[in-house]
Amino acid sequence: MRLVREPCEPPAVPSRVGIPTRQILFHHPGYDDSSNVLLKLFASDVGQTSTARGLYAQYALQACGVVAGNRWDGWLSEAKDPDLAAAVDSTSILEKSSYYFHLPLLQTDIDAGHSNLPYPIVPTFREWCFPHKDLPELWKRMASTDYELMAPEQSFATSNLTLALQARDVSCRITGCREGTQVAHICPQKEIEWWHGNGMSRYNVGLANTLDDLSNALLLRTDLHIAFDKPKFVFVPKPSSDPSKPQLVTHLIEPSAEMEYLYHNRSLHPLHSSIETLFARFAWSIFPLLDAFLTGRERRRLLLATENGPLLDKDGFASWERCAQFSRKRSQSPKKRKPEPGPVTDDGNIRLSATADASRPRKRHRPSADSDNLELQLPSTALPPFTAMHNSADPTTLARTWLERERLRSDVHNTWEEDLAWAKEAWTGNMVLDEEKARKWLEISGAEFLESEKERKPSG
Repeated sequence: MRLVREPCEPPAVPSRVGIPTRQILFHHPGYDDSSNVLLKLFASDVGQTSTARGLYAQYALQACGVVAGNRWDGWLSEAKDPDLAAAVDSTSILEKSSYYFHLPLLQTDIDAGHSNLPYPIVPTFREWCFPHKDLPELWKRMASTDYELMAPEQSFATSNLTLALQARDVSCRITGCREGTQVAHICPQKEIEWWHGNGMSRYNVGLANTLDDLSNALLLRTDLHIAFDKPKFVFVPKPSSDPSKPQLVTHLIEPSAEMEYLYHNRSLHPLHSSIETLFARFAWSIFPLLDAFLTGRERRRLLLATENGPLLDKDGFASWERCAQFSRKRSQSPKKRKPEPGPVTDDGNIRLSATADASRPRKRHRPSADSDNLELQLPSTALPPFTAMHNSADPTTLARTWLERERLRSDVHNTWEEDLAWAKEAWTGNMVLDEEKARKWLEISGAEFLESEKERKPSG
């Protein structure tokens, strides 16, 4: 009797000899050719009449349009001069090594005498405004097809997003696998400030103003969830056999022989997430590709939604140093929150609660037996790190206000803003903090730490 089976065979990825992996450059015609590469996109498509690698033109136009501030009236050309720039067919496969992305002049620029200035660029996802009711044409068509939001027949609480999603999607939306799946947020949880600022909860299935909604989630197999968050691929609409009904497909952002063979341009299993959140995810995945353009030691004309004042001159230009800072603060891969069973877990983890009495000193956290001996001491007024404190004359409050201003002034990489956003989220009680994270939260809150001088005794 033989019970042993042969080892699993890897995917039979066909050899692509003679078809090298390549990138296509998209230039901004308003700058010198030595420093005008706006985006560099992976050529992951293959034309019907050619075996050469290329890129679907509509995908490139959408990517360039997003970073240009939702301009869907642009066109691609091999010529830099707009008067000589014959538009490339937007339904074709781009096979050249580089193109220019052109935009018609806006009337506001003409009226302001800015006809000779380069069109502005949005530097980061957090500065980008979502184009409500103004999606690109293919995405608009998607919104009118069968991809409509569907809630499971059984109702679930917001905290049970996993159960609701398993009831709705059942399996991974790319592979159809029922096992080893996870909840994948479409607009990353880290972008909660952007979510609220752009009013994205209008697309939610539920009534809560939250990212944890069926409209903003789908089931993915664990390995694909990791790749989705890197991000290695996005979901975009592409033409199907019926020109009036495009289909959502998986589109690779970076090279991967196995993923290209298995998933690139594959249509998805029925997907009932919001088309709007999927478009936001597409934009979120594109903005990090602006890194080279922002760090090119050139003044750039920027379009900002949340920052203004001395950052830009009267024509909308920012110094190359400021552009480089925008690059360093671009959106990172999302961090997932772990579910929390209660205020305090058996292993000593703490859960912060927004309903706690802020005026009462916190109890010292007793470290577990296998942790370093730490003594955590909070100020007498344990305020959350984001409390408005500018109108108070209390000495402790004034000290905290000064500390906050000093951090913002000296923090050139804007890490303090991200730490503060994380501390706000922790204060709401939506996460469990272990020893290390609790210490981080207390440091952000202005707590003092006294390291114990006693050495740990070896166990046994």
